Amino acid sequence: MEISNIMRVGTVVESKANEGKMLARVNIHGRITDWLPVFGISNSFMKLFFPIQVGEQVTVLCEFAEADAGIVLPSIYNEGNAEPEGANAHTMVMSFHDGGKISYDSKNGEMTLASATKATVIAPHIEMSCESVHCTGSMDIDGALHVGEQISTDSTVSDAAGDLSNFKTSDGASRA
Repeated sequence: MEISNIMRVGTVVESKANEGKMLARVNIHGRITDWLPVFGISNSFMKLFFPIQVGEQVTVLCEFAEADAGIVLPSIYNEGNAEPEGANAHTMVMSFHDGGKISYDSKNGEMTLASATKATVIAPHIEMSCESVHCTGSMDIDGALHVGEQISTDSTVSDAAGDLSNFKTSDGASRA
């Protein structure tokens, strides 16, 4: 057994998910391997799935120095697949092919989630605890709104019947 055959670098030529397993065929120096399992993070606490991509440069750990009995370790950074923009010694970045991005800068304590089209949060209860919230777009609320403090606006207030800025009650009293 030659020690240099225990770990090989190659390029993914095919990939598929089969019965809950990610599999890949890898070109190692012109030889295409059989279908090999791809290393992942999965246990009873958490499962994390990143689909391996054709053209991705990978490492194959070859049990008994036999490439067809190996396991694929994904993602070797290279000129064609560099680290995502903004990644550094204190910033974790997940960057997606469609422009979506999640990053956390531990130096500044700042987290950013940028979706290419839409972000959805589903939970029976969401609680936000922060000094302020700033929304730059429109906001629609399909349920009741309870405000425990003062409301102010730089524009008009209206309901289905129209403008409430100069609202008067049925007895002629105007709003305060």
